[in-house]
This record gives sequence, structure tokens and C-alpha cells, in this order.
Amino acid sequence: MVESSLLFGSGPTTGALPIEVGKPQKARRSLMEVPLSVAIPVDGLTFLRGPDGWVANAELRVGALDSNGQAAEVQVVPIQLTAKDEPKPGGF
Repeated sequence: MVESSLLFGSGPTTGALPIEVGKPQKARRSLMEVPLSVAIPVDGLTFLRGPDGWVANAELRVGALDSNGQAAEVQVVPIQLTAKDEPKPGGF
């Protein structure tokens, strides 16, 4: 679905996620690293009570297009989100 969103401009979510994109830095010959912060709606996650609070597991899928329309390989990053208190519906 990430590839479709890059090509056709729409995705499976009902709205855009708030993101902050940092300054790209060259990592290797043809690889760039870009700091990225994403706000994910609590309503889109399932938090379970854990021994140290609340935990949700998700996958962040990231793709990019350069100015010539060349697509980078979509990266799948497993993430674990934790909260000390139970997350409130409607929040991020």
C-alpha cells in the first residue's frame, strides 16, 4: 500500500498523519538518512497493559520519491510504543 500511495497519492488512512522531517544527511554512497517524527492517533493502535504501563506494537512503513520520480525501497520498521498511563482516545 505504501507503493500505491507514492504513485497515486492516496492511502488507506482517513487523514494525514502529522510528521516532522529533519535535515537529510548522506549515510553511504547512494543512501540518505532522514530524521522523522510521526504522530500516530491512539485510536489507530491497540494498547495492552504491561508490567510497566501500556504497550502497543506496530510497523512503520516508509517510502520516498526523489525529484526524478525514482522510488526508494520501502522500509518496514517495527516499533513499540509505551505509555505510563492508559492512552486517552482521540489523542496522539
